[in-house]
Amino acid sequence: MVLPQHLKESLNDLGFTDNKTLVYLTLVIVGTFNEKEFRKESKSPYPCIYQILQPLIGKGFVLLDGENRTTFHTATPPLEALENVKEQYFEELNKKAQNLIDILNPIYLMK
Repeated sequence: MVLPQHLKESLNDLGFTDNKTLVYLTLVIVGTFNEKEFRKESKSPYPCIYQILQPLIGKGFVLLDGENRTTFHTATPPLEALENVKEQYFEELNKKAQNLIDILNPIYLMK
């Protein structure tokens, strides 16, 4: 799969490695896979698939659906996944800003 450079760079900015980008975009383009189909389609070696999928699942980019001991992976709709990323980013930013305010404001007011 040949990716536009700006797409790859944008996903890298979100913490995606080249392998995570390949796996996520495979799911976005092709749809739902079980692990066997997924390994075949993405051309990723077996041990790598689990290591690649876990962070994507954890960040909300990939959904799991288990059925009869078979696990299926599906890309979270990009709009939903990226809205979640933005929300998490702003929550973290607000916490950091509040911590700085709590520390710096009393120092500022001591003048």
